[in-house]
Amino acid sequence: MNIVETLIKLIINNAFIFVIVGGIIFNVVQRFIAQSKEEEQQRSKRAPMPPVNNPSRRERPRYRPVKEEPKTARREPETVLSAETNPLQEKLEELKNRSYHEPSIQKKITVDKPKITGEKNVFKPISRKEAVQGVVWSEILGPPKSKQRKYKR
Repeated sequence: MNIVETLIKLIINNAFIFVIVGGIIFNVVQRFIAQSKEEEQQRSKRAPMPPVNNPSRRERPRYRPVKEEPKTARREPETVLSAETNPLQEKLEELKNRSYHEPSIQKKITVDKPKITGEKNVFKPISRKEAVQGVVWSEILGPPKSKQRKYKR
């Protein structure tokens, strides 16, 4: 009985700690149950994939059966040319006999060389003052320093 009395005194004296530990355990168990329910709902929402070798699945035939036409006596094409088709036949034969040639280019295209009217730009030495002004203007017209990348060491 000594052990039982000690456990009861321990629980009563440390009730606050046991309530906190019990709350933590209860919270963990509740989250685990909620997650399993969510997963089950997601599985049920997803449509199950139909099995590949399902014989109950309706398959379409790869080909369509050809309807057989009843065999009847076919008329032979007329070999006698009528007066209306005779000129057309002659024109058709002329077109077949005519040799097709691509139209030849009569005049060759020539490209004129551009005329040089001015002098070639020759490097002219510039004064120090002009060079300094060029650097100043490049700083003025260039991107601002705040937009330039910083120097990495």
